[in-house]
Amino acid sequence: MTIDLLYWLGRQNKIVWAGSTLGLLVMYICILKFLDIPQDMSDFPRVNPIRTLLGAIATGLITAQALIFTITLVAAQLNARYSHSMISSVFTWPTALLMSLYMFSSIYSMITLAVLSMRPTAFVINFPIVSLYIHPVSISICLAATCLILLIPYLWSFKSILNPEYMASHEYHRQLNKLHKTHGLADEDTSTLSDITLSAFGYRDYRTFEFTFKRLADLALVAWQQSIIGTAETIHRHLVEITINSIEDPRCPRVACIVLGEMGEKLSPRVACIAFGEMGEKLIAQSSAEGARQVIIGLSEVGEIALENGNLSLTRELCAIVSNIGEIGAANNLGVLSEESAYSLGQIGGTAAKHDSSDLVRQISNSIRRVGYASHINNQILGTSQSFSSLWHIGACVPITTEDSLRTVSREIELLEQTTSIDQSDRAYESTPQSDSLASFRKYYIASFRKYYIDNIRGSR
Repeated sequence: MTIDLLYWLGRQNKIVWAGSTLGLLVMYICILKFLDIPQDMSDFPRVNPIRTLLGAIATGLITAQALIFTITLVAAQLNARYSHSMISSVFTWPTALLMSLYMFSSIYSMITLAVLSMRPTAFVINFPIVSLYIHPVSISICLAATCLILLIPYLWSFKSILNPEYMASHEYHRQLNKLHKTHGLADEDTSTLSDITLSAFGYRDYRTFEFTFKRLADLALVAWQQSIIGTAETIHRHLVEITINSIEDPRCPRVACIVLGEMGEKLSPRVACIAFGEMGEKLIAQSSAEGARQVIIGLSEVGEIALENGNLSLTRELCAIVSNIGEIGAANNLGVLSEESAYSLGQIGGTAAKHDSSDLVRQISNSIRRVGYASHINNQILGTSQSFSSLWHIGACVPITTEDSLRTVSREIELLEQTTSIDQSDRAYESTPQSDSLASFRKYYIASFRKYYIDNIRGSR
């Protein structure tokens, strides 16, 4: 039931509040300056209508409070469609403050009505410091006017409160503050944004899905950058699960994969800027690299599921993102990223080869070779070796009858050998899990490509 004051003020409609404040000031001046209320309680013809007015104010405020509470409950129920935790975005301290104001105003009116019959003569409040005399009935009328005018910005705020993007933004802001203060979030804290994202997917609310998924990714990014590993991994798992659950949708998985790719790219270059720093900076660098690696793992997991479901276009986009992160990692001397990228691409490529997806095999093989080359020119041996191993693995998975795919993979191995070394390729082959299909592919490659290259091209040099 708490919300940051500055954040709440920033979300309010400034024009509505300015108009309401101006209206209140004008009304206060009119009531206090021009309203003539008798001070002598024996003047019954003039006092009796005041009693009626006070009774009407008390009754009206109680009725209005009941209506406001009903409206608030309806709003909370609508918010609960996305997540039951979002009820807290309705029952905030502004709501409690308005309810308290209504209760105080109605009780004050009833007390004033009771005291009005007990005071024989002067019935006025004296403020000697400012030489101001205010009738209690005037205060009651001012309170009633305040309650009614404040209804305008309060009801207007439901325009934002019932917006699921506002709910997501409110929850993101709340969890971000908690993350900064406690340096950790429980699973139930991070699950709220995840629930809103999945609910938006269920309602086919793509705009809210994208907005909330980005907020969840931003929260994970902050956790990685601050070395809050447990929280970062939990949020990352939520992101991957959301992507997998939406894998059959035509739009959501692409949005999710683009956001994950951007998060991986943001995590990758950040560590390059912190090569020599204090121990805390090095820890931040390590956690950022691990965050980017987890992004690659999550994307590859989604890619394999998409491939199994026959969604080749999504798999291509995922492979391009994974390859890009791997190349960025190699360029920033992060061999762990280029290695993980090459490995993940190899796993997807092996699955694509088994499904006889020759176009996808061609794209993935080319991507692996580019990651290997980027690793080589940046002296990232792990990335280069893993690129060779992944290409050998894909070649072993290609059916021997699929000549086009065999030649494609062999050509990429040959090009990578030309830019690195044959010895490195052979060492990677030896570290690849051995099988009859791998041995057959190696024989094919040596006979059809390497022997020709050694005898004709390298020999001529």
